Amino acid sequence: MNSESKLRSVGIIGESPAMQLLARQIETAASCDLTAVVTGESGTGKELVARAPHRQSACAGMPFISVNCGAITETLIESELFGYERGAFTGAHQRRKGLFEAAHNGTIFSRRDSRDVHRFTSKATTCLAGGCFAARGYSCRD
Repeated sequence: MNSESKLRSVGIIGESPAMQLLARQIETAASCDLTAVVTGESGTGKELVARAPHRQSACAGMPFISVNCGAITETLIESELFGYERGAFTGAHQRRKGLFEAAHNGTIFSRRDSRDVHRFTSKATTCLAGGCFAARGYSCRD
């Protein structure tokens, strides 16, 4: 399948040199185990671009989780992304998986814009860079 056909298969249409470059970048991303950042103006298809390498990669059968960080209150963002342990806070009656754990071996796509950058915490950035995290309320025990 050529690059243009691969783009069309995920809902992206275009034949310009910029779109051909995008197709090559998607192919490269699909062949690597990496963290990628997709940027662009609102409504330009960032989620389509994020889904394309996911569908063309070894993790195609794994979850693709899209998160709108702007829709999650600042007080809940950490619990939503990383989950929490029973007793981590008042009302935490049982363990809850976060979105990073739910996306294990798959893809997590954070829909956010410059107004929501503060919502994507430094803990999330560390998680993306190092590939590990701890749920809220987790403590190591010997």
